[in-house]
Amino acid sequence: MTGTTTLPIGSEVTEGFVEIDGEGFYLIPDVDRMAPFLMSIVSDSDHWMFVSSRGALTAGRGSAASALFPYETDDRLHHAAGVTGPVTAIRRMVADGTELWRPFRDAARSEVRRNLYKSVVGNQVLFEEANATVGLTFRFRWSSGEPFGFVRTASITNTGVHPVRLELIDGLLNLMPYGLTPVLYSQMSNLTNAYKRSEMTDVGRLAVYTLESRVVDRPEPAESLRASVVWSTGLDGTVTLSPDAVAEFEAGDMPEPVGLVTGRPGAYLLSGHLEIPPGETMSWCIVADVGRDQASVTALQRYLRS
Repeated sequence: MTGTTTLPIGSEVTEGFVEIDGEGFYLIPDVDRMAPFLMSIVSDSDHWMFVSSRGALTAGRGSAASALFPYETDDRLHHAAGVTGPVTAIRRMVADGTELWRPFRDAARSEVRRNLYKSVVGNQVLFEEANATVGLTFRFRWSSGEPFGFVRTASITNTGVHPVRLELIDGLLNLMPYGLTPVLYSQMSNLTNAYKRSEMTDVGRLAVYTLESRVVDRPEPAESLRASVVWSTGLDGTVTLSPDAVAEFEAGDMPEPVGLVTGRPGAYLLSGHLEIPPGETMSWCIVADVGRDQASVTALQRYLRS
């Protein structure tokens, strides 16, 4: 998806209020040079989200028992960047090979600026990393709403004067199936992993995250009949549910599509090739929700099919 953006270039920003897509945001420049802090993101429904200024988050609907990402304390969230929630790695094609860029995870450098924008009404947060060396700015924004759940909109802008060719992996890690309580997975995390199932459906790019059964120690039927779901739009390429795909990409490979993963934490990762002209922006969305029953998943499949 190609478009334009009204956001300021990273090297020119200063602290204060800015307007993005007609909405007011407060900008904190160079957020990585501050001590990490926790933000709450509100919604007009039952969505809740707590986001570390380093990028990791926990989110869900209603209560902590309906979490899309593990419900953790803020000190643990600050150390979970690249492990829980969004993860991105970008390879730029250069004359003598490729250059790897890992937004919000690489060590801070003078030519890189990391900025944070939070909407004045508190319902959105936007992360921005501007890399002057490669002439690229990567951004992602979290928002929520009915009926789809949580929406992560990501984009790459070519701020240079020449076209760029990129290989990219971007997505979400440590997604939770519905039906695990914080007490259960904090005390028996490896045991709960054994019950997890991540599976692509035959419709679009919809993935479903479920428990093979409820975690019980009694010999009785204990079905888990609700699921977390993730789907995406706007970026052509491969979808893999394997969390190993990030390490494979950073080692120089392009991940293969994996449509079924069992016994491991959930992941949803997009990978592909991009070519971006000067001044242009490529953007895409990943949408996630929790607590969907069978009828709701079927309705979402019909929507995506149409």
